[in-house]
Amino acid sequence: MKLSELTQKDHGAELQRHNRSDSELKQQHGILLSTLPLEQQLHSAATDEHKRHVNEILFTEFHRDLEQDSNKGIEVLESAEYEWKSATRSGQQQTDDFFSSRINSILPLFSYLDKIRYW
Repeated sequence: MKLSELTQKDHGAELQRHNRSDSELKQQHGILLSTLPLEQQLHSAATDEHKRHVNEILFTEFHRDLEQDSNKGIEVLESAEYEWKSATRSGQQQTDDFFSSRINSILPLFSYLDKIRYW
């Protein structure tokens, strides 16, 4: 065999390897292109699920904050109610004491009036 025949054989073998490699790459490319829509769907579904999860967390936090604010409001109202009732009881007692003392101070007058009337 001559050198030119060996070079041609090597060149032919190299060309076959290149063609095979090119064919394999095209096949892999085709497979990747065919899976792309599925990957996009999966990505979209994962993104939607992530958004739902984030919204659920935000809603939970918002609900917790509202509940805490509501509880604080209830505490303030209960405290105000307690203070009002205490003041009312104290005021009522003062009123009762005031009128009792006045009534008690004038009751003897009625007994004197009765004595005068029946005398």
